[in-house]
Amino acid sequence: MLAFYEGLYFWGMDIVWWVIWIVFILCIIRRKSPLAVLEMRFASGEMTEEEFKKRKRILEEAMIKEKD
Repeated sequence: MLAFYEGLYFWGMDIVWWVIWIVFILCIIRRKSPLAVLEMRFASGEMTEEEFKKRKRILEEAMIKEKD
């Protein structure tokens, strides 16, 4: 029974946890910025140019305030 834990089972679980962490980190990295989402919505025709410019200005102002 002890050999079971020292053998493949141990390394198999170790690999599973590494895969879980890598997937989690990739999900965080791949997150799109609000501006990218806004541009995609405009490109798909979900909003007018006027609405796009208004929302883009609001996002840019929020980013400036966040930096200060």
